[in-house]
Order: sequence, then structure tokens, then C-alpha cells
Amino acid sequence: MTAAFMIVAVGGAVLLEHRFGLTGIAFAILFSTAARALCRRLLLRHFHEVQIPASYWTAPLATAAAGLAIAEALIWSFGSGRGFAIAIPAALAGLAVYGIALFVWVRASGENLLPQGFVSGEARDAAEAPAQ
Repeated sequence: MTAAFMIVAVGGAVLLEHRFGLTGIAFAILFSTAARALCRRLLLRHFHEVQIPASYWTAPLATAAAGLAIAEALIWSFGSGRGFAIAIPAALAGLAVYGIALFVWVRASGENLLPQGFVSGEARDAAEAPAQ
């Protein structure tokens, strides 16, 4: 699965780089990573009956979108935005917004970013079965 989505990322980067530069490459990688995570989530649900609650991934995704929006706004505010002199500060600003927003969310919600508390259907059935 990883190899397939790496091919998607490279193909997308090749297609988007000409028109959007570094932003296109970054978007292709982001899209591929998000698609791989969604695919993995669907496979976990189908084969192992593992339900990942939406609260586990929605806030990190929203904070990543906020960081990307800040980086994009900075890149496009400087015109062409294709050089490293603009891209690196914009990326650092986007990562800073992402990190700060994620930190605030973790503190406010009490969530932990480590995978925990997921129960497969098999384990749930065993726990509900009467003791013999």
C-alpha cells in the first residue's frame, strides 16, 4: 500500500510541479498521505473491525489545514512564490501554526496523539461472551 501511494505522490508531483512549483509538489505529497491514511482506516475497519473515532483525526487534520493555509497565503502574497527564499519562511510559518494549534488542541481536549483505546471486533466479542 505504501508503494502504491508513493507512486501516486510522485505522479502527482510531476504533474503539479510545472504549474504550481513547490506548492504543487507539497500538495501531491499531502494528498497521497491523506489518501493512504483513509485507505488504511477503511482496511482496518473491513478486515479487523477496528473503529477509529473521528475525534482522533479531525482536529489534527484541521490544524494541518490551518498551517497549510498560512503557508499558502504567505507564498501567494509574494507573487510568484516559487523560490526557496519565499518557500522556506512560508513553510516554517505554516509548521509553526500547525504545531501551536495542535499543542493547544491537545491541552484543551485532553486527547493524546498516541494510538490507544481501539478495540477490534474480535476482542469486543470475547469481552462480551459469558465466562465459562
